[in-house]
Amino acid sequence: MIWDLWVMPVRFKNIHREFARRSFSLLDVGCGSAGQSQTRKYFPYCQYHGVDLELYKTPIEHAETCHFYQLNLEKDDLSALQDNSFDVLIAAHLLEHLYDPYSVLRSLCQKVKRGGKIYLEFPSLKSMGLPSMDGTMQFCDDPTHIHLPDPNRVINILLSEGIAIRKAAIRRDLFRLFATPLFLVKNLARKMVGKKSHSRGLWDLKGFAYSIYAEKR
Repeated sequence: MIWDLWVMPVRFKNIHREFARRSFSLLDVGCGSAGQSQTRKYFPYCQYHGVDLELYKTPIEHAETCHFYQLNLEKDDLSALQDNSFDVLIAAHLLEHLYDPYSVLRSLCQKVKRGGKIYLEFPSLKSMGLPSMDGTMQFCDDPTHIHLPDPNRVINILLSEGIAIRKAAIRRDLFRLFATPLFLVKNLARKMVGKKSHSRGLWDLKGFAYSIYAEKR
């Protein structure tokens, strides 16, 4: 159990206690190629719905419980995602890749049913002042970052959509903070052979990301 909490992606931790052993519908927006496999590892009974610019193939063994949607969130009709139908919405490191993240966020809020949970994560303002590293530590390390979301504006949109904020703060995952010395030693070794430092394991120490956990009333 402790090891699972150590290695579990942070975006799952707030919902794991409630949803780990029961069936529920999860909308993973900006899922990437690994979203489905990571999700099913920790939530084996979920009805998974992944959204991305690319279309990923549904594994045959999960054909009835796994669905992918190839959508441009700023251009396409999102009616394929039914309103008021998802128990959980996860949008981790999505908003910073959009020109108008706030309009998209309003649309996504409509997809969550009453009592549903929402987890958002995006780079913090502090990321603008962090050193450049492989793997992205400074906001502009990633050329696809085109908008720095304003946490206050994001929170006000959620509130206006009838969504209660349960937690909103710079992301500080306790387990990753405990592991920080290991990653600092690895970066020291990288420097000794002339390589650039890597951001892996250091986001929580440096305050790179801002996270919001909320519930639709």
